[in-house]
Amino acid sequence: MALFISLLLSFAAVRGFRFEITADYLKPVDLYSFGWLLLYLILTWTLHRVITQKNKRLSAHAALFALIISTFSVFGESIAKMRRISWIWVSRNYLLNFLNLYFAHFILYFCAAYLAFQWLESHPDWEQYQQKARFSFRKTLLWWGILFLCYLPWYLFLYPGMLSPDSGAQISDAITTGTLNDHHSAFLDLVIRAILVPVKNLTGSLQIGVGICSLLQMMALTFAFGFCYEWMRQYVRNKLLRGITFLWFAFLPVHNLYSVTLWKDILFSVCFLFLLLTLDSAARDEGAFFRSRKKQTALFLTLLLLPLMRHNGLSVTLVTAVYLFFRFKNYRRQTALIGISALAAFGLWDFAILPALHTTKVAPAHIYSVQEQQIVRILDERRNELSAEERNELEGYFKLPEIWTVYNPILSDPVKNQFNNEKFSKDPGKFLSLWLSLGLRYPIVYLEALLMNNYGFWTPEINYWYSDFYMAESAQIEDIHPAPVWKSAIIEKIFNWFRSYEFLKTPLVLHLFNAGSCFWIWIFCGVRCLYQNRNKFVLFVPGFALWLGLLVAPLANDFRYAYGLFVSLPLLLAVTLTTRDHKQN
Repeated sequence: MALFISLLLSFAAVRGFRFEITADYLKPVDLYSFGWLLLYLILTWTLHRVITQKNKRLSAHAALFALIISTFSVFGESIAKMRRISWIWVSRNYLLNFLNLYFAHFILYFCAAYLAFQWLESHPDWEQYQQKARFSFRKTLLWWGILFLCYLPWYLFLYPGMLSPDSGAQISDAITTGTLNDHHSAFLDLVIRAILVPVKNLTGSLQIGVGICSLLQMMALTFAFGFCYEWMRQYVRNKLLRGITFLWFAFLPVHNLYSVTLWKDILFSVCFLFLLLTLDSAARDEGAFFRSRKKQTALFLTLLLLPLMRHNGLSVTLVTAVYLFFRFKNYRRQTALIGISALAAFGLWDFAILPALHTTKVAPAHIYSVQEQQIVRILDERRNELSAEERNELEGYFKLPEIWTVYNPILSDPVKNQFNNEKFSKDPGKFLSLWLSLGLRYPIVYLEALLMNNYGFWTPEINYWYSDFYMAESAQIEDIHPAPVWKSAIIEKIFNWFRSYEFLKTPLVLHLFNAGSCFWIWIFCGVRCLYQNRNKFVLFVPGFALWLGLLVAPLANDFRYAYGLFVSLPLLLAVTLTTRDHKQN
């Protein structure tokens, strides 16, 4: 009976793969090949093991992973290729075929997760090794020095740094004395100003100051990597895996390039990585952690710095602080004090210090970019269904007539650059009321607009944007210009390979630089953590809070927004795949 059920489910799954999402909605695929037969046999064998072993807990967690990933996979493919999901229920046949396709993905991911969880469950216990391998700050300095030397040629090659238009805008904000601009990060503007202004007064050159800023950022990133690598030695015993991890930190081009790119996202990612390291310390020994003022101070600083570095960092701080209060039941007084102190300090900065510094706040066009995209999508697709009064009211919030002509479903900039901030500011409630009424009338269009603007952060099959690669010419600020100190043919070749996006043509290499693939790994580790070691699940809460913030990002495929998730991947893999919860077992 078990074999019959396995054969039947495998047949249904393989039949579901008969369809693929194309411009014609669902197109039949030829299944007469050895590859499909092999897939059928593998699925049958796995499902037979599941049924005969009767491990309900393992099956439940594998099913949870499959449910999440198959949803992201199928709907992501629909959004990527069709730019909508409403085609699914156009007819009964489309709906049935879509359900077959969804079921096929579910069975495939379920079998893969089941086998992976089962293999990891039989992994040898590493607790004895963890007691011997202790963290060494001296070795951290050693790894830092080695990593710094590995990154230094990139700094010399790209001196004074890799400056995109956003980098140039932040430098302009920083050197503009009198007022600050909180569009990027007023806190980081102050830090940059504290470096650039004195250096320019001493040397007369703004370029030297920018070079110092790039160097300090590179030092911060390499120190974070060195610290993380030494911390991971407590988990990873295999020397080969250690070597691969170190190479990942030292020579992955995106790390080398971002280390000297003046973006708020880089230092934000450094703070995010240290937050995870701090939380792992608390999960390992909560008693020792909450007896240490240094560790509690480190937790407070990371929670405070995240919203100071980037606006959506506030969601990470808030969600993490609330979760810690319920997670560490024996230390609620300490967690409450840390969380409230971090939020209060940020509130003091945002509501008292910034106004005192005459800071220019973020324009409404940037805050409400999601709502703007949704309204313009309505105008693009359903304007004939609106009354003349409604169309005029909606178009009045944009400076450009027929705003839908510049609508880009994966990029908010063309629309938000035409938003009428003055009209919005006179009566924000009227705009939001109009937006809400349209959403109640066209909820699917709103949902599709939202998914189009963020699907790159939850589906792997997308080409990514990494940098403008304009160098310093785009900054257009005084004397800033490219001035390589040392040229390297190898680095130039890697840089050009990265700039040309040639690696995107290779599937496996593509997923090394893919925010969607990174998020899928986060999901896998998170579900595995729930199955094997719930004590460590605290590490995933900040990541999921950060990911939720990415859903309102202005660009669907901007890798730097998810860089914090990317740099913490080795730590997550080491923590969740090499430890087990003895109490639970």
